[in-house]
Formats: sequence, structure tokens, C-alpha cells
Amino acid sequence: MQDNTDKLVVGETSNVIHAELDIIKLLSDSNNSPVSIRRKKYVHWSDEEHRLFLVGLQIYGKGDWKNIARYIGTKKEAKCLVMPKSFSIG
Repeated sequence: MQDNTDKLVVGETSNVIHAELDIIKLLSDSNNSPVSIRRKKYVHWSDEEHRLFLVGLQIYGKGDWKNIARYIGTKKEAKCLVMPKSFSIG
């Protein structure tokens, strides 16, 4: 009687390889080149956003980035958190 353990492992490995190839095919565009993940282009702060940031900083105080971001209206909390480091405010 032959041991089927090796065949089972080989079969499972084969299935994993085929699944990986299927995923790669899904991630390829019509030209069979890999799809690149595009990052959002950095958008600089406008003069008005700078002004609103400084006013929001005076109103809400350093550290209340969520409300400062809401006050600005066009920036998220994470961007407001980094802003003081750009200007040596924090």
C-alpha cells in the first residue's frame, strides 16, 4: 500500500500556487503588466488653509487636531497633526 501523504501535500501546494497565480492575474491590467498602486499626489496647503489653521490653533489649542481639521474644512486630522512640525510650532 502506498502512502498518500506526499501526494496530498503536493496537491495542496499546487492549489496554493494556482491561487497565487490567479491573484496575480487579477492584479494585472489588460497588457499583462503589474498594476501599480498610485499614491495620492501631495497637495500643498493654500494661504487660506494656513490662516484657518492658525486661527483654529488659537481657538482650540495645540493638540485638538480633530476640531482644528473641522474648522479648516479641507484637511484631515492627521494633516493638522503634522502641520506644527512643519513650522516648528509644536
